[in-house]
Amino acid sequence: MDEIQFDIIEYIGKLDGGIYVVLSLNYQEEFYEAIFYYEKDRSALSVEEKLEKKLNCIIEDWERYDQLMLSILSKVAPYDETIENLHGFDENQYKIIYSDNDE
Repeated sequence: MDEIQFDIIEYIGKLDGGIYVVLSLNYQEEFYEAIFYYEKDRSALSVEEKLEKKLNCIIEDWERYDQLMLSILSKVAPYDETIENLHGFDENQYKIIYSDNDE
């Protein structure tokens, strides 16, 4: 079974009480970028569409998604220790794409 390996690239800031982290994902010897967002009691992962095409499903439906999320959570800096030390997320520095469903 294929796994997704990851590396933490950069903590890019905090916004709305959560922390944004850039990840590099390696799946079948190809690299993809991802954004991981986490708060004290919830988290989300957003990956490149081309990875989801390769998986033939959205990331949340991938059979190893839960294990991947647990692995990421075990490696990111603890929320309570990190949230106060990060600068605010500068939306102008990063391209933010909102889907039509974000209403």
